Amino acid sequence: MDCLPDEVLLRCLEFCDGSTGVRVICKRLCLLRNEAFRHRVLHIFPLSHPLWQSARMVELLAGYVRWLDPVRRESRLLLYRGVVGAGAGAGADTRFPEYICDSWEILFNVLTKPAPLYNTVGPFMVSNELLLDSSFVVPREEEKCMPLNVWIYLEDVRYVKLMTKIVTEVYSKSTNSTEVFFFAGYLDDWIRDPGIYCIKLGNLPKTFMRTASGSHVPLKIKSYFGYEDTAPVHDGKLKLLGFNFNPYPQFKPWLFFKISLEQERYIFNWWESNIGQELAELTKQVADTPDGTQALLGGR
Repeated sequence: MDCLPDEVLLRCLEFCDGSTGVRVICKRLCLLRNEAFRHRVLHIFPLSHPLWQSARMVELLAGYVRWLDPVRRESRLLLYRGVVGAGAGAGADTRFPEYICDSWEILFNVLTKPAPLYNTVGPFMVSNELLLDSSFVVPREEEKCMPLNVWIYLEDVRYVKLMTKIVTEVYSKSTNSTEVFFFAGYLDDWIRDPGIYCIKLGNLPKTFMRTASGSHVPLKIKSYFGYEDTAPVHDGKLKLLGFNFNPYPQFKPWLFFKISLEQERYIFNWWESNIGQELAELTKQVADTPDGTQALLGGR
């Protein structure tokens, strides 16, 4: 393979994009794959994007890669030594530190997949209070449906009826419209045991995607109890943990599934959630810029 030019090898990698075996055949292929993903990331987030000027975002991205070191440190160091050893041949990678320049595929995945939204609000304390109010961002997918799933911690089944009164609103600035999501009215007949429940609320409207510019869509979300007579919850036995956008069973309909209460800490990845929150703020900054919005966001 050493006799083949880089262009041919890159083309081969494109055809084997999902194959783990091909990418580890030799060091040269690993470096080429890393370089290919660098170009893909910088196409979506060019150097002029606020992402690269945000010290917090760069710290979060590097911290996320460092957090993965227990399972990939040797392969990452191989890439890092290859990039540094390439000198001028590494191109723009000389502008990026360790944990960034050696992990472009990791960064591509975390920046282009919808990040889970972890709720940092404490236990519900008063009736009809705002349970969650946050900005978030999703990649612009005009053809695919983007599901909205809520994660609920339910320690006491007496709170099931209260849980079903939670209302969630998603606001899109590009359409100046709000989509309202409710729990299925018969959900309290099916949920009979304590647990952590992932419940599908529906799909984000495709108009949110089609009217947005650039590669990502900035949105706002808030959840609250929808009835004024809702009783307060003081004991932490009912919690809105957050949202994610995973299409779980893709080939059959589903409404909810349950995991044990002990698995609460494993649902949301702290790094991915915080990267998503920071990206939401940066995307909002770009969207609010009167000039050059499309160029900064990186069009498709």
